[in-house]
Amino acid sequence: MTPALVAGDAVLAGLCSAVYERDRTAREAAIRALGCEVRQWIAWGGSEAALVDDYDRGRVACVLRGTEVAHFQWRDVLANVGVPSPWAGPGRAHTGYLRQLDRILDRVATAIEDSGHLVALAGHSMGGALATLLAARLWWRETAGLGRWGVRAAVTFGAPKALDAEAAAAIGCPVRRYVVEGDPAPLWPPIPGLCHPAPVIRLPAPPLTLSRGPRGVWPLAHHDVDHYARALADASTDG
Repeated sequence: MTPALVAGDAVLAGLCSAVYERDRTAREAAIRALGCEVRQWIAWGGSEAALVDDYDRGRVACVLRGTEVAHFQWRDVLANVGVPSPWAGPGRAHTGYLRQLDRILDRVATAIEDSGHLVALAGHSMGGALATLLAARLWWRETAGLGRWGVRAAVTFGAPKALDAEAAAAIGCPVRRYVVEGDPAPLWPPIPGLCHPAPVIRLPAPPLTLSRGPRGVWPLAHHDVDHYARALADASTDG
């Protein structure tokens, strides 16, 4: 991968961090600090996504929020519980993540289609699982002649498994799946029948420290989206 591509993925990780903020003013300020601007917020029933203009890279990003543990969004927590089941596409999908995506699927798909741009899907943790499901769903719809969404890539950070192999094969765009060494989230759920849609791209683990409070302790530090963003920013300048 080129340094420019890695730097762009660092921005996507930063956007994934920004959408976790609860106050919308703070979220939009964090997004602008990355050189981006919000086109549209989409939220329903505890699921959230942001459609964002990334002017420096001439792209639109659809960023799906991960599990909001800090504010105990109970729907988020329950979404991590599920089993592989048939869905509106080939193969099987995780029922909990699928339920979370379905709350906003039609609005997100319409926003992507109306944007008139190629779109990068991105998400951290559960958001990465939703991005994977969304990529598969939109590509399956395209092959069925139901529309055209122009998904250019799906980029995930510490995402759990959401699809079986048949469903993952429906994704027609590149998938870049980043995992920090020691992050336990990609091992979830610990049941047979689900897999990841792409080979792993490893990032170094953060130093073990208590200086940042509980988030500095494994496994939280290894799953911290801000560490993903820093590790990718560092990797983009190596060499």
